[in-house]
Amino acid sequence: MPVGGKDEVINIPKKNINEIIMPLSKPDLPNVEEKIREAVMNPIGTKRLSEIVKEKFGKPGKRGGPYNKVAIAADSFNRPTKHYLLFPPVLEELEKAGVKDEDIVIIEGCGVHRGARPDEWERKWGKEFRARFKDRMYSHTGPPQEYAKLHSPVKHIGFTNHNCPVDINKYAAESDVLILFGQISMNTSFAYGGGAKMILPGITGYESIVLSHSLTPPDKRRGGGDWHENSARVDTNEMGDLAGVDFIVNVAHNLHGDIVEVAAGHHLEAWESLIPICNEMYIRSTINPADIYISSASPRHTLSGAFATDHGWAIGGGHRATKTGGTMIIAHRAVWPEHPIAHYGCPYFKVCEDMIKMMKPRPIEELVKVCYYQRRWESTIIFRASSIMNEKEVVVTGEGYRDEDFEGSGFRYIPAIDDAIAYAFDKHGKDATVNVSPYGGRFTHVSADDCHTDFADDVMGP
Repeated sequence: MPVGGKDEVINIPKKNINEIIMPLSKPDLPNVEEKIREAVMNPIGTKRLSEIVKEKFGKPGKRGGPYNKVAIAADSFNRPTKHYLLFPPVLEELEKAGVKDEDIVIIEGCGVHRGARPDEWERKWGKEFRARFKDRMYSHTGPPQEYAKLHSPVKHIGFTNHNCPVDINKYAAESDVLILFGQISMNTSFAYGGGAKMILPGITGYESIVLSHSLTPPDKRRGGGDWHENSARVDTNEMGDLAGVDFIVNVAHNLHGDIVEVAAGHHLEAWESLIPICNEMYIRSTINPADIYISSASPRHTLSGAFATDHGWAIGGGHRATKTGGTMIIAHRAVWPEHPIAHYGCPYFKVCEDMIKMMKPRPIEELVKVCYYQRRWESTIIFRASSIMNEKEVVVTGEGYRDEDFEGSGFRYIPAIDDAIAYAFDKHGKDATVNVSPYGGRFTHVSADDCHTDFADDVMGP
């Protein structure tokens, strides 16, 4: 089982295994550069990018102006998207419309996370583009209030129907044309990543991030899959409209990080065209819940994985594959000895450390109040993990942590994965059933509609 880029061998008697829950393997696209170019030149729901630029560049537009700028907002260093593959046909279209290098600004949408280091910029954009556009590449960060000095400047655009403010990065707001690069992926809070999620939480302000993550009630649709009734995803798409997104390029990846599909064009229509392949690869149904559920929280991550956020994917994506009263074993590898809970080098490490302490079984009424008054973005993760802990035990296993990292929380920490498995069998008996999800932290989501479980409606409260 891959854990933080390192394989762990686990031993489970065959008779106990209920199912190995694996994402569907899809082959990578042949001639991927040409496929990306075809998508950009034949956009879904919009005109060609070169035509859009000719119509809008240097003229008054939705965000004011004219600004004589093209802004490209692209996902952050800890996503697998290879921007050096997406950029060439987009650059070709921009140059065709008369846009010069100095008219282009590139924004890394980091949301609440830290900005990229130079080597991480180069890995995403390639040496050539990094050298060529280095002076016009910026990381957007929107950390909590106590880190106000590290906030990227934002400009207010409007409000969504949920009264969530749309405050987007100043460079993006002061552009004539706004383009988004990203990937569609399963997301247990926003249904899917990609599309306008590059606006929220990618390049928006902190208040927008907090409110969107706190939209209530977080009903059974607040999970992976159906986005139409997911309040957070609906708000995100509305933000894309309000921000005036002109064009997106999105890709879907297999579990190896290879591109299996690409779409370009309108931020909603092009993004939505990728949902079927995302569902086909990553959503599993008709899983019989087991006594023990074992999942990797960060299969591919090494220097970017953070337990605080990645474990939420593993718990949220697989709790329906665990019986009420069962044990979930979440495997993760810490990468930062000084602050094992956080992303490597993140200056906001205390946010994640505090978040872990708040995750514990609580009466649902108390949990609602705790999260309602939580003025940080992580209230949804706290609510989700804690409500699951009301029904199931969660064991953390993996190297690099300390006992004190989990003191006061609802997690049980057992460093060695074999010891964690032995503990679960001692608790549930030698005939206990086991579901194993090697990529559960990022790639598989067990659907509520078809899963045979007595864990009612996600235990998401009133």
